[in-house]
Amino acid sequence: MKRKEKAHLRQDPFVAFFEKIVHLFKSYKREILLTAVIMLALIVLIGGIIFTKSCQSSKENRVFSEALQIRNSETLTIDEKISKISHLPGSRGLSAANTLYLASLYFKKGDYSRSRELLKNSRSSNIQLLEDQKKMLEADCLAALGKPTESLDILNILLGDPKSEVTKDLLLLKIAKIQLKNRQPAEAVASLKRILSDFPNSFFAGEAREILNTLEEPIEPQE
Repeated sequence: MKRKEKAHLRQDPFVAFFEKIVHLFKSYKREILLTAVIMLALIVLIGGIIFTKSCQSSKENRVFSEALQIRNSETLTIDEKISKISHLPGSRGLSAANTLYLASLYFKKGDYSRSRELLKNSRSSNIQLLEDQKKMLEADCLAALGKPTESLDILNILLGDPKSEVTKDLLLLKIAKIQLKNRQPAEAVASLKRILSDFPNSFFAGEAREILNTLEEPIEPQE
C-alpha cells in the first residue's frame, strides 16, 4: 500500500512541478541568489531615495511656511522681516521663495536696486511659477528705476513663453500700465483691449475697462 501511495505521489502534477522547481533552484542556485541580492539592493536604494526626498520635502515645507509667516507678520518691521528671512536656508525647491520674499521686501522698502540684485544673483528654482514671479518683480524694479523699455522686454518674453505659469491677463495689465507711464497710450489701449477680448471673464477685466474708458474719453472742445 505504501509503495502505491509513493507511486501516486510521484505521478501527482503538483509534486512533479515542485520537484522541477527544486531541481532548477539547485541548478541555478548561484544565479538566483545573485539576482535576489541585486533586487534587494535596488529596493533598499529606491527606498533610501524616496525617504531622503520625503525628508527634504518636509524641510522645504517648514522653511517655506516660516518665511511666509514672517513676510505676512503685522508686528515685525520690514527690516526685521528682512533680517529673519535672510537667516533661513534656501534651495531650488519651494524654499526658493525666500529670495523672492526678500526681494519683494526690499522693493516695498524702496530699495529697487538691492531688490533687483537679489533676483539677478538668486539660484534658479525648479518651480516654474517662482521663476516667473521673480521675472515679474524684476520688471517692476526696472520700471521703478526708470527703465520701462527693459521692463517691457521681460514682460513680453513672459507673455510669449508657453511654459510661463503667470496668467496672460495679469501680464497684459502690467504691460499696459508701464506703457502708459512710458507715454505709449496707443500700445496701452491695445493691451487693455486684448484683455477684454481674449479674457472677458478675467479678474482684471474690470480694472482694464476702467483704464480704457479713461483713455478713450472724448476731449471736450474749449470755448
